[in-house]
Amino acid sequence: MNSQSKRKVNHTIFLALTILIFDVSAQANTLTRNTPAQKIKKSVYVGEVSKKAKEVDGVPMNSTYASSYIGKRAIKLASPVTSPQELLNRRPGIVATAGGPLGVRQHIRFRGFSDGAFTEEFDGVPLNNAFTGYSVSRANRIPITINNISGVKIYDGVNNPSVSGPQSLGGTINYLPKKPTKNFYVSGGLGYGSFDTFLWNATVNTGSLYGLQSYLSYNRQTSNGWVANSQTQNSNYYYAGLIPYDHGQGKISLYAIVNRNIANKPRSIAASLIAQYGYDYSYPPSLRSDLYKDTKLTAILDDKNIVNQYLSTNFKFYVKNNIESELEYHNPDFQQSPQYPYVYKNLYFSDYDLYEKGAPTYDPKALFGSVANGTDYRYAPTVTTTVGFIPQFILTLPDNVITVGAQTYFAKQHDGEFYYGNANVPQISGYNDTYDEHDTRIFASPYIQDDIRLFNGLLHVTPGIKYIFSHITTSEDIGYEYPLGENLTASSNTSFVAPSVGINLHPWQPLSFYFAWGKNVRVPYAAETYDAIQKNKAGEYVVAPIHLQPEYVNDYEFGTRFHYAHAQLSVKLYRENLTNIFNSVRNPITGLSIEINNGNELAQGIELGARYTFGHILLGSWQGYANYSLNTRKYEYTTSYDVPGESVDGSNYSTINVGLNWNWGSLQANLNGRYVSARRLHNYITGRIGKLTVPAYFLLDLGMNDRIKLHNTFAKSVDLSLTLDNLLNRQYFAYGYANKDYYHQYYLDGEVGMPRAVFGTVTVRF
Repeated sequence: MNSQSKRKVNHTIFLALTILIFDVSAQANTLTRNTPAQKIKKSVYVGEVSKKAKEVDGVPMNSTYASSYIGKRAIKLASPVTSPQELLNRRPGIVATAGGPLGVRQHIRFRGFSDGAFTEEFDGVPLNNAFTGYSVSRANRIPITINNISGVKIYDGVNNPSVSGPQSLGGTINYLPKKPTKNFYVSGGLGYGSFDTFLWNATVNTGSLYGLQSYLSYNRQTSNGWVANSQTQNSNYYYAGLIPYDHGQGKISLYAIVNRNIANKPRSIAASLIAQYGYDYSYPPSLRSDLYKDTKLTAILDDKNIVNQYLSTNFKFYVKNNIESELEYHNPDFQQSPQYPYVYKNLYFSDYDLYEKGAPTYDPKALFGSVANGTDYRYAPTVTTTVGFIPQFILTLPDNVITVGAQTYFAKQHDGEFYYGNANVPQISGYNDTYDEHDTRIFASPYIQDDIRLFNGLLHVTPGIKYIFSHITTSEDIGYEYPLGENLTASSNTSFVAPSVGINLHPWQPLSFYFAWGKNVRVPYAAETYDAIQKNKAGEYVVAPIHLQPEYVNDYEFGTRFHYAHAQLSVKLYRENLTNIFNSVRNPITGLSIEINNGNELAQGIELGARYTFGHILLGSWQGYANYSLNTRKYEYTTSYDVPGESVDGSNYSTINVGLNWNWGSLQANLNGRYVSARRLHNYITGRIGKLTVPAYFLLDLGMNDRIKLHNTFAKSVDLSLTLDNLLNRQYFAYGYANKDYYHQYYLDGEVGMPRAVFGTVTVRF
């Protein structure tokens, strides 16, 4: 860049900061009231794209980062038992599976990263648990359903600070809320399908009442699931409200979701048992059962305001509350043995000596005859509350958009684990608990970024930097794992500076290239902050020391977008170097296992995408699409469990998506095929990658929808939807890991995916 260009950029940034200071004063408010609305609307943001501008995968050609978009059409044509996470399977590098309908026992991988190493958001508000990092669950912690969303934005890798979440190593996924419209309508729907799945819904869209627009919906779904003894029921309440102010320059929105799920969790089953007893086999309740109950509240108050032609603001206040519980039953006679060789030996039962450490005081032998009979029920409740504030200031200039903002929240959690001899499990610390834990976390991440337009749009540069601070405190009441006394407390502070920069070169209207680099961290969570009480070599119980720094990643992204006539092409390359990986090591001198930063990891891959609009052919219009990804990871141990350093390849997989979209009048259809390659399994005991694999699979899904307009009737229209999932009726494992049987041989333990399923719905709009 020549000196004249440098002076221009420096002058622009200086002018922007000066305007930011003065425009938040009372004079700025006066200017806003006196500025004609038409003049303000003419202000153009650098990152804003007109409807005529070219995009690829719903992303502007001049974007400096790797990202993509899933729109309303995919949601409309999805199966009614699909979770929002399973919608992501249409994008390369993402594999989302569930052991039951609606996301029960959900698993998701994003570029090889598992849940907890990337952020999921609703309207920019993190859905991830503040203490575990998880947003979706291997159980049934369901924060949102597809009935609550209008689209999904997917930001790959670290990305820029304004969209990158608290633990965005793999990326950030933002689910966009469904919003009210100006036209009044009421609708009701019924649906039925495979696995005795029944659903009904009711919606009211009020239109504008004294300026307030409201959208209210209730969705109820029940299903027996495709695995025996895995019934689930889900109730979803949703409200979206919008009211303008300040002559339309401001807008206040309110989103509130309450989702309640009750489910018998599908169990992981050995592949040989499925082959012997059938694809839908699961342990009978007399041997093993898990009843999950979960109620999640998410409420967001969002205030957007155009202060003047230069400055706009956005303030989000949110509250999340989660009340969940698990009641697990394990028959005392159902232990690993020649009769049950594939049952993993559960130490909480026959081998769990509750009195070795002097706590808790519960005596299962006295009440139920044996330790095994007195610990056959496990109850684990958790209550988590998070309150957050997300401010943002956007300063728009002819060649710059400067964004200043922050992510902040305060969270509290109380969870425990209690054992007893029947289903009425007491919850008494120091009596029948293994642990009873209280956690708090304070998180703050301010940032500033700039979107600079140079050489008449030929070049875009988006530098940014954010500061991450986290304070977590964990307090343990007396219990089996913590018998040394009450209120054992540990705390951890983490801070990190995360810079990033993106560059986009747009030399020709149909073609652009981008490069991005950034750093981010995954801060320690509660389980990594406070290790269990352990016995040292002298036979004494002590608290194992914790010396943790955050895990952090250097992310490099390169890609190109091409959009000419009816064709769209994209290529993405990425490389992520992770260091300071959290790991457990055993000190041979003290005999203690402690959490330390130990090992490095390399994640890299390539993603290709193509889309072509054929237009009208014979009957209706057609569009085809395809994408491919190859994602690889290599983990390098320094030392672990007294094993010398080694390099382990794992979590390597590829995905292929192909599909057709078809429109004929109001009739819409989508045929989508998805291939997921074989994946090597993690060892259930050691956590390492083993030799066993989850076999590859190919699925074919069909979705159709038609809106029939009615005349001279009270009803306005009828929507008919039909979905056929897994048309080819493939039998496959959606998720799996390596386990060890009674004879010390490793075997595939996993969850089967949904077989062929048909669902139909009818929705009447009044």
